Amino acid sequence: MIPVGSGVATGAGRWAAGPCVCALLSALVGAPVRAQDGAHEPAPELGIGRGALPELVDVGLLPTPSPGHAAVAGSLGYGYTEEVLAGSEDHHRAGLSLAGSYALLRWLSVATRFDVRYDTQAGGPDDGDDGVLGATRLLARAGQAVAPRSWLGGELAVRFPPADDVALGFATLGFDLRALGTHALGPATALSGSAGFRLDRSDHAVDGFERLSGADRLALGASQSNAVLLGFGAAHSWGALTALGEWGWDLLVGSAAPVATRSPMRFVFGARYALLRDLQLELLLGLSPSARPPLDRGAALVPVEPRVWLSSALAYSFFPGALPGTAGATLASVRGRVVDQRGAPIAGASITVGAQRARSGKDGAFVLRGMAPGAATLDVSARGYGPESAALRLRAESYDLGEVALAANIGALRGRVLDANGIAVQGARVSVNSAGRDASCDELGGFAFDSLPAGTLELYVQAPQWEPIVVPVVVLPGQELRLDVVLREQLPLGQIRGTVRGAGGEPVLAEVAVEELQVREPTAEDGTFALDVLPGRYTVTVTAVGYERDQRAVDVEHNGVTVLLIDLRDAR
Repeated sequence: MIPVGSGVATGAGRWAAGPCVCALLSALVGAPVRAQDGAHEPAPELGIGRGALPELVDVGLLPTPSPGHAAVAGSLGYGYTEEVLAGSEDHHRAGLSLAGSYALLRWLSVATRFDVRYDTQAGGPDDGDDGVLGATRLLARAGQAVAPRSWLGGELAVRFPPADDVALGFATLGFDLRALGTHALGPATALSGSAGFRLDRSDHAVDGFERLSGADRLALGASQSNAVLLGFGAAHSWGALTALGEWGWDLLVGSAAPVATRSPMRFVFGARYALLRDLQLELLLGLSPSARPPLDRGAALVPVEPRVWLSSALAYSFFPGALPGTAGATLASVRGRVVDQRGAPIAGASITVGAQRARSGKDGAFVLRGMAPGAATLDVSARGYGPESAALRLRAESYDLGEVALAANIGALRGRVLDANGIAVQGARVSVNSAGRDASCDELGGFAFDSLPAGTLELYVQAPQWEPIVVPVVVLPGQELRLDVVLREQLPLGQIRGTVRGAGGEPVLAEVAVEELQVREPTAEDGTFALDVLPGRYTVTVTAVGYERDQRAVDVEHNGVTVLLIDLRDAR
């Protein structure tokens, strides 16, 4: 075996470098996956595995936890491999695993895991050979609903095989890329599968592997082959207890790969139990039926699974305070259905109880899990509907609220555009600017708006040759408002035009003012002026330096021009 402290046995430099690629993992996995607003039925609560994420054993479970959910997990295990080398030896393996995870978004979680194992050989030519190995794994998982009971997603894992320095650690990076799928058979049963590919470069961490003994090859678990990753499993929960089973096969491919029957294959069976509100215990038994590849000196490096192994794990959740798989035992869960006043389902409604949030599916169904017992407030809202709230008294059980009905928060508006004599105005247009709606009136001056948001709105009404008008209206939920809008005819413009002269007939630079309009305009160099005004009676005042002021009343008719000839007298 390889002693502790050798180049292959330690991985301290690589562990320090691992967190540096977390942001890269998030971008690679999360970019192509869009979060869905929860238009699906809730997933069964089946628990957190050794990797601190929802999973069977190696096959992940979807959907990902709620944003802010954090968990840690620790596991201990023992593996036994019989008579692989000389036919009279036993190989023993003890392992320790520590993992942590965090849900960044509703559809994206990241995790890191550090594994340490101790291998020892008993009997055979390498009797007493032992050593310690450490390895790090970083992982990002994303997923979304594709059907009421089905979720699809992906998982990217970066593996850091054992190496004695950072540079060598990065040179031996391995990558697992898998597609994940989970389908719920019911509220407590799910099937999950995965398929992917592993780029394995762990052999780069082994210097002179041709000279390694069989015991060393068995302990290292390094591979000169890439692998097609296949896995499938199922789980079912009874409140605090969850039973699970999984089949996995790392089908080795490449020129150095052995025959398919010698690729690592495993069957795993186990159970999880919620000990406390946030604490979960897991027990697993694994078996490997794979034929054993040759481990002689000079043979290709091939990983070998223990023939049988046992492990136990503890997982603890920090926030929002619920481990998947524990809500049925120690926490409260609430489910129901959001409908309108006619009983039709409302999809995409927002449901909130404290820090827990969900959205209703296409059938209006929703579920909230992992809530601490005690007083709480249920808030339900949806676009186009008035919100609803209800006080709850939660206990450690599941509640079915039945149908939560929301009243439509919309109304209707109908009316006519008329003149002062009650005759329809032709060519009028009506706009509800705050709602981004507009309509043309029919030949009777009628207009109609359906599905307007309830509240105070402003109508803007205009028509050619009529004065525009803004009318405030109040639209009530579920009601139709009717009104008539009366327009005033727009008077055509008139004009006051004239010339200002002195006593000798010469043009005078003067100021012409219309007192009623508070308009003042200078004359041109030739003494002329022109003022556009509405029809009516006005007072025109003309002033100039060195001349007496002139003031006179004028009448302006529709489309008329009033002409003034003003002779100023010298001021003496």
